[in-house]
Parts: sequence; structure tokens; C-alpha cells
Amino acid sequence: MRPQDPSSNLAGTQRADAHLCCAPIDGLILCKLINDSVPDTIDERVLNKPSVSKGKPKPLNAFQITENNNIVISSAKGIGCSVVNIGPSDISDGTEHLILGLIWQIIRRGLLSKIDIKHHPELYRLLDDGETLEEFLRLPPDQILLRWFNFHLKAANWPRRCVLLAADSTKHAGQSSSADLRDAFPGSTTFRRTSRTLRTTRSC
Repeated sequence: MRPQDPSSNLAGTQRADAHLCCAPIDGLILCKLINDSVPDTIDERVLNKPSVSKGKPKPLNAFQITENNNIVISSAKGIGCSVVNIGPSDISDGTEHLILGLIWQIIRRGLLSKIDIKHHPELYRLLDDGETLEEFLRLPPDQILLRWFNFHLKAANWPRRCVLLAADSTKHAGQSSSADLRDAFPGSTTFRRTSRTLRTTRSC
């Protein structure tokens, strides 16, 4: 079996990124993503949607697309995303780095919103010695996630700890974290598959 060329993975990723950035130009997909992360943020009745005229689809005009994208930006800001230097034309023009950054923030907001004591009462087990529940609940969600990760490494008697979960170190932190989890839990096929994927894309 021939080894897979890492450059083919990179080319596929670039094509996927380009498609992802072209898809949300009218704002509708981004609005659905925002509502999925934080339900009921946007009343979808106010959005402009393509219609059908005489049996043929009628696309949105430039003004309607701009209206939708303005709703995307204001709603994303309302749920805590940074939208500095992002305008409606950046979305409609498919500006890759801005759209991908916005999508990442929206998804991150939705994932971290579920990290709390109401959804997961078992989080009380993460309290440090002498720490009160009130002090623990004042931690930002990403710090609670980091403590959860290290809790499991400690439970597996693994000597290393993760100290940072940040956007600028996601790739390297992901590689290190995958290696730690694979070694700490050697019986898990999930961690073995993740590690193989990371080794394949490491040269990208």
C-alpha cells in the first residue's frame, strides 16, 4: 500500500476551506450556525431568503445579502465574538481568513457555553484542595476545560500536564494532547486514530 502524500491532504483542506468560505455569502448559513450555538439569538423571520418565481429560483440581490450579513455581524458580536474589521462585504466576497475566524469563534462559543455545573454537575470533582464551588464557577469555561483535561491525565498517572489552550497554539497543543491521551489511555482506538491523522498532517 502506497504511503499517502501529505500534500494531497493539504490540497483537499484548501479546497474545503474555499468551499466553506463561498457557501455563507448570503449570511443564511452563518445565521443558522449562530442559532445552533446560542439558540434564539436570531429571529429567522427577519432574514431575506431566496424565493421561487414562475417555477425558477430567484436569488437574493446585493441589498438583501448585505442586510443578512449585517445581522450576522451584529448577532455574532452580541454572543461575544470579536467582529473587528469584519464588514458585510467581507462575508459576501468570501474573505477566507475572516470567515473562518468568525466560524471558529461561533463554534467555540457554542461548545464552551455547555461547560457549566448545570449541564455537568460532576464538575465539582475538579475543585482543587481548599477551593470553594463559588470560586470554581468564576473560572472561564476554557479554564474549566483545561482542568478537566488535566484531571483525566492525573487519573491515568500520566506525569505531564497541559498548561495552555489557545488559538495560536491549537495545532501543536492538539498534537501534544493527542500523544498524551494515547499514551495515558493505550486501549482507546479513538486516540490511536487521532494520532495517526496528526502524524499524517504534521508536515503541513
